[in-house]
Amino acid sequence: MRAGELLRSNRVWHAVTPAGRTTTNYFFSMASPDPKALDEAESYLKPVIEEDIFATVEIEKIISTLDELPPELMLKSDGTAVLGRRALQRMMDAERQ
Repeated sequence: MRAGELLRSNRVWHAVTPAGRTTTNYFFSMASPDPKALDEAESYLKPVIEEDIFATVEIEKIISTLDELPPELMLKSDGTAVLGRRALQRMMDAERQ
C-alpha cells in the first residue's frame, strides 16, 4: 500500500424506525463495488450492529421516561441514515402518486 491509496470503498445505510409504541425495526444495508468487501463485512460489522442494538435499547429506556414522546430523535452521526430515509420517503411519495 502507498500513502493515499484507496483501501476500500463502500456505503452503509442503517435506520431504526418505529414499528409500534414499544417496538422498532432495524434496517441495515451495505453496498460495495468490491465483492470481497461484502464477504468480509459480516465479521467486522457484527460488533457494530450489536452496539447499535444496545444503544437503541438504552435510548428506548430513556424515551420511555418522558411525558411527551419526541416526533423524531436525530443525532449528528445519523446524517447518512437521514439521507437514506429521505430518499426512501421521496420514492414512496412518488410511488403513491
